Amino acid sequence: MSEYELVESEYEEREPIENDTILEAVILSCQEQDSFWDIDKDDPSKGKRREVSFKFEVTEDGPYQGRWVWGSTPTYFDDNPRCKLRIWVQEVFGLDEIPLGFKFSLEQVEGQPVRIHVAKSEKGKNYVTDVLRVDDGFDEEPF
Repeated sequence: MSEYELVESEYEEREPIENDTILEAVILSCQEQDSFWDIDKDDPSKGKRREVSFKFEVTEDGPYQGRWVWGSTPTYFDDNPRCKLRIWVQEVFGLDEIPLGFKFSLEQVEGQPVRIHVAKSEKGKNYVTDVLRVDDGFDEEPF
Protein backbone atom coordinates (compact mmCIF):
# COMPACT_ATOMS: atom_id res chain seq x y z
CA MET A 1 0.00 0.00 0.00
CA SER A 2 1.31 3.47 -0.92
CA GLU A 3 1.86 6.01 1.80
CA TYR A 4 1.92 9.77 1.27
CA GLU A 5 3.31 12.52 3.47
CA LEU A 6 2.22 16.13 3.07
CA VAL A 7 5.16 18.44 2.40
CA GLU A 8 5.50 22.18 1.86
CA SER A 9 4.88 23.19 -1.72
CA GLU A 10 7.59 24.80 -3.82
CA TYR A 11 4.93 26.14 -6.19
CA GLU A 12 5.16 29.87 -6.85
CA GLU A 13 2.03 31.71 -7.93
CA ARG A 14 2.91 33.71 -11.03
CA GLU A 15 0.99 36.29 -12.94
CA PRO A 16 -0.26 35.05 -16.31
CA ILE A 17 1.46 36.22 -19.46
CA GLU A 18 -0.22 39.39 -20.70
CA ASN A 19 -2.88 38.88 -23.36
CA ASP A 20 -1.79 39.36 -26.98
CA THR A 21 1.93 38.83 -26.29
CA ILE A 22 4.37 37.43 -28.86
CA LEU A 23 7.35 35.54 -27.40
CA GLU A 24 10.27 33.45 -28.63
CA ALA A 25 9.83 29.80 -27.67
CA VAL A 26 10.79 26.24 -28.50
CA ILE A 27 8.42 23.34 -29.11
CA LEU A 28 9.05 20.88 -26.26
CA SER A 29 6.55 18.25 -27.34
CA CYS A 30 3.85 17.61 -29.87
CA GLN A 31 1.36 14.73 -29.72
CA GLU A 32 -2.05 13.63 -30.91
CA GLN A 33 -4.55 13.15 -28.09
CA ASP A 34 -8.21 13.32 -27.12
CA SER A 35 -9.40 16.89 -26.62
CA PHE A 36 -11.79 18.14 -23.96
CA TRP A 37 -14.55 18.47 -26.58
CA ASP A 38 -17.08 15.79 -27.49
CA ILE A 39 -17.44 14.73 -31.13
CA ASP A 40 -21.18 15.31 -30.75
CA LYS A 41 -22.17 17.66 -27.91
CA ASP A 42 -25.63 16.05 -27.84
CA ASP A 43 -24.25 12.50 -27.62
CA PRO A 44 -21.10 12.19 -25.45
CA SER A 45 -21.06 8.41 -26.05
CA LYS A 46 -19.52 9.13 -29.48
CA GLY A 47 -16.27 10.04 -27.74
CA LYS A 48 -13.91 12.98 -27.75
CA ARG A 49 -12.52 14.93 -30.69
CA ARG A 50 -8.84 14.35 -31.47
CA GLU A 51 -6.33 17.20 -31.46
CA VAL A 52 -2.63 17.83 -31.91
CA SER A 53 -1.34 19.27 -28.63
CA PHE A 54 1.80 21.42 -28.62
CA LYS A 55 3.81 22.23 -25.49
CA PHE A 56 6.03 25.31 -25.79
CA GLU A 57 8.71 26.72 -23.49
CA VAL A 58 9.34 30.46 -23.58
CA THR A 59 13.02 31.08 -24.39
CA GLU A 60 12.91 34.86 -24.67
CA ASP A 61 14.83 36.74 -21.99
CA GLY A 62 12.51 38.39 -19.53
CA PRO A 63 9.90 37.65 -16.89
CA TYR A 64 8.28 34.80 -18.84
CA GLN A 65 11.46 32.86 -19.68
CA GLY A 66 11.12 29.17 -18.85
CA ARG A 67 7.30 29.23 -18.74
CA TRP A 68 5.38 26.44 -20.45
CA VAL A 69 2.39 27.32 -22.62
CA TRP A 70 0.14 24.92 -24.53
CA GLY A 71 -1.72 25.22 -27.80
CA SER A 72 -3.65 22.78 -29.95
CA THR A 73 -4.99 22.27 -33.44
CA PRO A 74 -7.47 19.87 -35.01
CA THR A 75 -5.82 16.77 -36.51
CA TYR A 76 -6.76 17.41 -40.13
CA PHE A 77 -3.93 18.59 -42.41
CA ASP A 78 -5.16 20.00 -45.71
CA ASP A 79 -4.78 22.96 -48.06
CA ASN A 80 -7.75 24.90 -46.68
CA PRO A 81 -6.56 28.47 -46.01
CA ARG A 82 -7.90 28.21 -42.43
CA CYS A 83 -6.34 24.80 -41.59
CA LYS A 84 -4.64 25.59 -38.29
CA LEU A 85 -2.28 22.58 -38.30
CA ARG A 86 -1.07 23.42 -41.83
CA ILE A 87 -0.54 27.07 -40.88
CA TRP A 88 1.43 26.16 -37.75
CA VAL A 89 3.56 23.55 -39.56
CA GLN A 90 4.25 26.00 -42.39
CA GLU A 91 5.48 28.55 -39.85
CA VAL A 92 7.59 26.02 -37.93
CA PHE A 93 9.36 24.96 -41.13
CA GLY A 94 9.61 28.55 -42.40
CA LEU A 95 7.90 27.71 -45.69
CA ASP A 96 5.98 30.20 -47.84
CA GLU A 97 3.68 27.42 -49.01
CA ILE A 98 3.33 23.68 -48.56
CA PRO A 99 2.83 21.56 -51.69
CA LEU A 100 0.15 18.88 -51.88
CA GLY A 101 1.64 15.56 -50.78
CA PHE A 102 3.92 17.20 -48.18
CA LYS A 103 4.51 14.84 -45.25
CA PHE A 104 5.94 15.42 -41.81
CA SER A 105 5.96 13.72 -38.43
CA LEU A 106 5.17 15.36 -35.13
CA GLU A 107 8.67 14.44 -33.95
CA GLN A 108 10.13 16.74 -36.64
CA VAL A 109 8.60 19.84 -35.05
CA GLU A 110 9.79 19.03 -31.53
CA GLY A 111 12.79 21.11 -30.53
CA GLN A 112 12.17 23.73 -33.22
CA PRO A 113 12.38 27.42 -32.33
CA VAL A 114 9.28 29.52 -33.03
CA ARG A 115 7.52 32.66 -31.92
CA ILE A 116 4.19 32.17 -30.18
CA HIS A 117 1.21 34.47 -29.90
CA VAL A 118 -0.11 34.03 -26.36
CA ALA A 119 -3.63 34.84 -25.19
CA LYS A 120 -5.17 34.84 -21.74
CA SER A 121 -8.57 33.29 -21.03
CA GLU A 122 -11.20 34.92 -18.82
CA LYS A 123 -10.00 32.61 -16.03
CA GLY A 124 -6.43 33.91 -16.44
CA LYS A 125 -5.02 30.79 -18.13
CA ASN A 126 -2.57 31.27 -21.00
CA TYR A 127 -2.72 29.44 -24.32
CA VAL A 128 -1.12 29.75 -27.75
CA THR A 129 -3.33 31.11 -30.52
CA ASP A 130 -0.76 31.30 -33.33
CA VAL A 131 2.70 30.03 -34.16
CA LEU A 132 5.00 32.34 -36.11
CA ARG A 133 8.27 31.53 -37.81
CA VAL A 134 11.60 32.70 -36.55
CA ASP A 135 13.76 34.55 -39.06
CA ASP A 136 15.90 31.52 -39.97
CA GLY A 137 13.08 28.97 -40.36
CA PHE A 138 13.71 25.22 -40.01
CA ASP A 139 17.22 24.15 -38.93
CA GLU A 140 17.45 21.35 -41.52
CA GLU A 141 15.40 20.25 -44.51
CA PRO A 142 12.33 18.47 -43.08
CA PHE A 143 12.03 16.05 -46.01
